[in-house]
Amino acid sequence: GLMRLVSAVSNSGGVGPDSARSARYRADLASALTDCAASVPCWIMPAWRVSQCLPAAVRSFDLVVIDEASQSNVSGILPLLRGTRVLVVGDHKQVSPTAAFVSEARIGDLKAGLLRARHPYVEQLLPERSVFDLAQTCFADARVSLLQHFRCVPPCIAFCNDHFYHGRLLPRRLPVRSRRLEPALIDVLVPNAAKRGKTNVEEARALVDYLAAQLARSPSELSDASVGIISLAGVEQARLLRTLLLEKLTDAQLARHRVVVGDAATFQGDERDVILLSMVASKGQAPPQIARIYEQKYNVALSRARDRMVLFRSLRPADVPNPDDLKLWTIQAFAGAAAGQPSAHALRAAQAQEAQMALRVAASGFDEATADGQLRAWLHGRGYAFTFDCVVAGSTAVVEDDAHDRRLCVCLDGGAAASLAEWSEALREQRALMSAGWVFHRIWRSSWLVHRARCELELEEALEAAGVMPDAARVADATGQLKPVQPPHHLADALSGGAGSGEPQQAAGRKRKAPAADAQDEPMEEDEPEGAAPSPPAGGPSTAAQPAAPPRTASTKSAAGKKGKGPASAPGKQQTKKRPRVAGEDDDYVPGDD
Repeated sequence: GLMRLVSAVSNSGGVGPDSARSARYRADLASALTDCAASVPCWIMPAWRVSQCLPAAVRSFDLVVIDEASQSNVSGILPLLRGTRVLVVGDHKQVSPTAAFVSEARIGDLKAGLLRARHPYVEQLLPERSVFDLAQTCFADARVSLLQHFRCVPPCIAFCNDHFYHGRLLPRRLPVRSRRLEPALIDVLVPNAAKRGKTNVEEARALVDYLAAQLARSPSELSDASVGIISLAGVEQARLLRTLLLEKLTDAQLARHRVVVGDAATFQGDERDVILLSMVASKGQAPPQIARIYEQKYNVALSRARDRMVLFRSLRPADVPNPDDLKLWTIQAFAGAAAGQPSAHALRAAQAQEAQMALRVAASGFDEATADGQLRAWLHGRGYAFTFDCVVAGSTAVVEDDAHDRRLCVCLDGGAAASLAEWSEALREQRALMSAGWVFHRIWRSSWLVHRARCELELEEALEAAGVMPDAARVADATGQLKPVQPPHHLADALSGGAGSGEPQQAAGRKRKAPAADAQDEPMEEDEPEGAAPSPPAGGPSTAAQPAAPPRTASTKSAAGKKGKGPASAPGKQQTKKRPRVAGEDDDYVPGDD
């Protein structure tokens, strides 16, 4: 059967679709597919081809999987009949089928027919419902939520997490420093732009000019980045953007950066390194967007970017009178990120981890009254750069070396609110991440509180063994007020001489470079646009600096692996001073990031 299929495929490939023999060859191919259906263990195809290629036999497969089921209407039920077991994958908070082109009379006739047949799920079979809606209604007790998010960096998924998923998503993607685009969120206000009809020409031109200027830089932080452009208000703006792009960019640039333009539905199931958003609406031309369909579109549009999102808008917050309008929420989220404010999810996570923390402590992450705050304050006081936005394997902080792309996940285990199941799950996640090049150091929370000096020494040895070195510029001032690890980034003018933010702010950006393969590599350079004021130092101005940390002797022991000192990061293995392998591998990959 398989050889017959190979022969049929080879014959049909050399015949045009309008050839007199094409019908016969297509019939031969369909017959061959039917004969060998049982011989091929796995078939992958769109739902509309199932009936063309596979025999109409009930339960002919052990398992049928439907992906992106929230986009499929009830016609997607037919493939499910071929499976003994079914797995329906989707998200009801993303774009669903629409009944915009179906008359209400036809919907009424369909509903009446289903009622006469006494079907138990009448509403779920109407045109505006998806297969996923039907599945979660029929099999509510078999529903499993996938909460770990591997696509976006934490700032890019924060808006959707706060407004659509109630803070339940757990961001798991954290690229190494040289491959990270900072800032991750950029807000661009286009002055004097107006929506006319269904398009905003000035906003579209500003977006295209910004992209062309970014790609023309040498070197450019977007040199190897894929780019997507999403219209938040219909396909008409997307068509205008596509026309302007073809005029401004070359075919080589479009192909190299895999530029795609469309609305939210176009991007569902897709992703890009950088997403440019066009809000389209302007003052007096901003109808409220509060319905479920708009929530689904915004959720898709604002969760496609892996590394950076840039919002182009012609609206100010005062121009949006409805406080529940998604446009206002989006503007406030980007403006808050530009001002360095933490997301609502970051605040909730900090409060859940340490219930006794005050709100100001949750925003800063430093509190000497808690073990987590003490650890972060200790790292900060010795000049280590770290982040706690992306909590991987229960880590308290991910300590990073800016110059050489090395990092160490520091975890505090135990505590009154901890459970054995959570600790076991953290170790399982750690083992998966270690296979991708991550390095961990785990400390018992009780050991940190009782034997802090010993734990600090072991942590210093683990940091040195991982190749993570401190930055002498990162210190606390004389008043003891700890400065943020990174100052907030702003965009003064997205375009040189063009439209930008309304207030005089400073542009900031980090150039991408390949992961360092040698410890002697030069530190990261900052990319400053012409005419911009120089960036302040990372730690901010300080009135008094603490002395640098004393030199440490090299150690080949694994601090976390010492007997009786804490849970081992890798049973039976020792960490050495040799740094983790970073050259030639995808350091930001974690299992499930697809």
